[in-house]
Amino acid sequence: MKQILVPLDLSDYSKAALKEACKLAQLFDSTVCGIAIIDLEGIEDELRLPFRMDLMPFTRNRGIELVRASREELDQVVSQFRETCDEFKVACRVINTEGQPAIRIVDESRFHDLVVMGLRSHLRFLTEEDGDDGVGECDSSCLQSASAGAET
Repeated sequence: MKQILVPLDLSDYSKAALKEACKLAQLFDSTVCGIAIIDLEGIEDELRLPFRMDLMPFTRNRGIELVRASREELDQVVSQFRETCDEFKVACRVINTEGQPAIRIVDESRFHDLVVMGLRSHLRFLTEEDGDDGVGECDSSCLQSASAGAET
């Protein structure tokens, strides 16, 4: 086992998953790959309002602010990720990406030996108050394609 993928967010679930991934990385001399995802589609969904010309400047400015705040939060998450990997003395790599978190995780899982993630996630930065159940909108077909990708 050479590469372990860990979806990153600020939740305690994610932090616990990262620590477990680091323990495994120590055992197998693996690299922990943290995936930091900005859910641009989720941000766009937050901004969907009934179309009114007078609201367009507000919507555009709010969208810019949400993306900026999401990037700042991801910077904090990545910094904590690197600190944790340093504490465990394991190699690490960061994958910065954009898209639907569940889909991006499944896509990246094809290039990793193992995915370690928390029971719940908060991968939709600033777009949802409550976390979702780990893989969010990812249904059984996503999980099957992830396991099929591992077989090839």
